[in-house]
Amino acid sequence: MSLANLSKKEELFTSSSPTCSFPPRTGATSSELGQLAAIATEHLVSSSTIGIGNKFDESILSAIAGSGQGNHFAAVELEEAVSGRQDEIEGLLQRPIRNIQMEIIVSDPKHLNQVSPVGYVRSKSKTSEGLNVNVGELVSGEERGYAFVLDFAAFDKDFAATVLVQVNVTAENALTGETIQERKSIEFEIASPVDFVAPELDEDVVAEIAVFQMAQIKERSAEAARSGSFQEARDLLLSAQGDTSRLLSELDRMSPRVRMRVLAENRERADLLGFTDLELSKRVTESSYRSSRSKQNPRDRK
Repeated sequence: MSLANLSKKEELFTSSSPTCSFPPRTGATSSELGQLAAIATEHLVSSSTIGIGNKFDESILSAIAGSGQGNHFAAVELEEAVSGRQDEIEGLLQRPIRNIQMEIIVSDPKHLNQVSPVGYVRSKSKTSEGLNVNVGELVSGEERGYAFVLDFAAFDKDFAATVLVQVNVTAENALTGETIQERKSIEFEIASPVDFVAPELDEDVVAEIAVFQMAQIKERSAEAARSGSFQEARDLLLSAQGDTSRLLSELDRMSPRVRMRVLAENRERADLLGFTDLELSKRVTESSYRSSRSKQNPRDRK
């Protein structure tokens, strides 16, 4: 079947054990299957995966979802599949803002080494003045924070005191087809190490970056569990849970949205530590996938 002829929504049921590949041979790697999902996105087809039971290959399903710009859900218990499928359907129906693009422009690019997104973005491309990224879409009532690290080369002593960074955001209103635009300018003060005075921390930014970093720890935990190193996987989760608890105790000016996100992360890590070895790799793979994309756990929805 030609990819161009696929409908916008298809449901496929499979054992998740690869039995074909390109070029033809016995079996296919998760990377190859991910490539197929990536090709489908060129025809506006996204691929989400739900693993049911405890015998599916989570590395294959998460690779397909990641490359296919979709979601991954681990329904170890059969009844969880209902929540995962319903969340996916609601997400498709309730995406009023889509194709969100962010353009980072630095006023003095000659001193700029690179701009790096913290956490997951759908795609990115370097420009002569900074970076362009696509972060996907937002569903109704959803809020997300995004962070970027700007790496500059050393400045001359007589350099101007500030660097201006402009952030241009464009998106499409899926209901009306209208283009949404927003611009924001951020001024960075350049100071020598001797004259530098640390500014007051934005606790929301600190917490958002910490959550993205903890998603990377969960991915390491998932890799350890998939290789059979279950104790290492649990030690990583336990360490991350301690970091989250300290974050909650030290930062008292977070917004309610960000505090709820950190609390949810802390609670979910505690839940993961209670699962059997057989379940751990599947659930922590899903959890790290969601955390890196700032996606809520469908199981928490009332």
